[in-house]
Amino acid sequence: MPSTAVLLALTSSSANRPRLLVVLLAVTICCYNCKSAAALSVSVSSNSGQYLSELSNLRLHCNVSEKPDYIFWYYSTVPGGTDRAVLARCHWDSATCAVESGFKAWANLVVMGNGTLSLAGVARSQDGYYECEAFRDRLDAKEGIRVVVVVTGSEPSIVQSPTQLTSGDLATFSCNSGSGWNPPPRLTWLRNSIDKPAGDDLTALALYSPPAAKFGPASSVLRLTVGADDHEAVLICTAAQTELSNASVSAAQLKLLVKHKPSIGSIADLTAVEGSSVPVACSAGGYPAPRLQLIGANGSVMQESASGMFTLYPVDRSQAGALACRAVNPLGTATAAFRLSVLYQPTVRTPASAVVDAGGSVTLPCSVDGNPPPAELVWRHDATGAALPPSSDGALRLDGADPRRHAGVWHCEARSILTASSGPPTEYTASSAVVLTVRYRPGLPQASQPRSPLLAGESVNLTCQPSQVSPGEPAPSLAWVRIQSSPVHLPAGPSVRFSPVGLSDSGSYACRAVNDLGTSESAPVSLLVHQAPSLTVESAPTGANAARVGSTNFRLVCRVRANPAPRLRWLRNGARMPPELFTELAGLGDQSFEYQLTLHFRGFQRSVLRLNDTRVYQCFADNELGNSTAEHRLEVLTQPSIVNAFDKAAFVPGRRPALACQFISHSVSASPGEHPMVAL
Repeated sequence: MPSTAVLLALTSSSANRPRLLVVLLAVTICCYNCKSAAALSVSVSSNSGQYLSELSNLRLHCNVSEKPDYIFWYYSTVPGGTDRAVLARCHWDSATCAVESGFKAWANLVVMGNGTLSLAGVARSQDGYYECEAFRDRLDAKEGIRVVVVVTGSEPSIVQSPTQLTSGDLATFSCNSGSGWNPPPRLTWLRNSIDKPAGDDLTALALYSPPAAKFGPASSVLRLTVGADDHEAVLICTAAQTELSNASVSAAQLKLLVKHKPSIGSIADLTAVEGSSVPVACSAGGYPAPRLQLIGANGSVMQESASGMFTLYPVDRSQAGALACRAVNPLGTATAAFRLSVLYQPTVRTPASAVVDAGGSVTLPCSVDGNPPPAELVWRHDATGAALPPSSDGALRLDGADPRRHAGVWHCEARSILTASSGPPTEYTASSAVVLTVRYRPGLPQASQPRSPLLAGESVNLTCQPSQVSPGEPAPSLAWVRIQSSPVHLPAGPSVRFSPVGLSDSGSYACRAVNDLGTSESAPVSLLVHQAPSLTVESAPTGANAARVGSTNFRLVCRVRANPAPRLRWLRNGARMPPELFTELAGLGDQSFEYQLTLHFRGFQRSVLRLNDTRVYQCFADNELGNSTAEHRLEVLTQPSIVNAFDKAAFVPGRRPALACQFISHSVSASPGEHPMVAL
């Protein structure tokens, strides 16, 4: 039963070894011992493409139409080769495979129980024909794949005979591909000459000999009668594996030298750009090979070359003038003259910087040199993109200097078009930069507005920066001031920190930007601080806790610091006192946030301090942030006074007399619980 497999290939390459490819060639196998052609069939497939390079992985699948009993793999160097041998035997039911002893050395070989054959990193020695055969009962079927390891060998080489050629000689040229090629390459011949740069295909004139063995060299012999026109022609032998879609190509070249007297062709005038590389080709003939010289404008030999190719690099303007190419051999001398013109790029020079005050005038000079003279000269401004024409001497004059339109980097740009003998016209641009500084007073600085209100004890930063629109030049210094009748200057710098912030810090602040041309001040920034009441109580005028009865100017003063304004009241022994005894709430100075409430011990039917004013007095203050209380313990002092007195006293003889004395006393000298002394 015939069956057909598909031709597959994989390619790969390595930087350190020749390219190897494995070609999988399908062949048609007939099953001669099959009972029924439909009962059992085999096909071999590969996970790879058509080509496979050395050391690449190859997996061959033996596909069987029916479950087999056994699968055998065979190997031979070529299909039908006499060296065909069993590679491996597989038992399907046990899923076991055994590699035959003759192939134990193939360490990269793995055969799995399902008959799949795997080569991890295929080698040259594994090039050959792989055949899978399946057995079931008395039936068998098989199919094989030709695996060709494709190797790109060494470069070909050409051998000339005789080694010295003279016009009219019959010369023999042998091209050898070198070893390592598989499949063998096709060798082709090409002759390139000055009169036929595209070359003549001479392959049909050559005799090709294939390699005697795998990976062996192929050869091709070409016989030609040479003439003077073959001098310096190049024979090219190319080796290519044409049966591969991505065939590797390698070539060898041989330059022919044929004896004849010197001759030299004319040379066109050259135009070059200074600093470039300029090739000068002297087409000279003659054998023995003439000595070729490049003669400078001053008559001296600039260079010598056997090939007639000279390179002027780098070309310098001093080399411009009449040059010549001279060919010399024992038979004579030939000379070809030509002219060299040297073009050079424009150069631009300007001062590095310039300074002008706003509204003034300034001239920016610019000098330019080049060959040919620049086709265009223009001044360009980096910031605005403005392009302004220069005056006749190349300078730029600016009147009414404006920091926004004129300050920054100005470029004096020269553009030239240089056209050399070879290549398209090339545009060259040169420029030189001038940094123009326009001095002006700073604009209004930008100040941050802090959160409002702030609580006493918090921290806050006041920051500012120069105006983004008009920062000022030179760059201004920044400092904060407190706005009041006499401004208070804070430490210099763009930032001021209040930590902790207090009531006394409340107010208006401004940031000032100062440079040599003036001062600008930001819009006011308000700093508003809120604080719960804090208070103290003291007596006046004595400032003590005790006072004498009858004092007319004694008072208790309650002083409070708070914002917002607090509510205040006096208490005596915890009870609210009538308001007619104290003054109304009064502030103490603008922005001081200090208040006081004074308690006077006078009023309806009283004008002096009384003994019964001895009490504990409390001042109570509160606002939406909290409240606070301070107390004052008042002791009223008085001299002792007798309530009842006797002018006369009668005594009954024999009885003990008794006299009673009632008095009132609250004296500083009396200790607590101690009574004043009474004398009878």
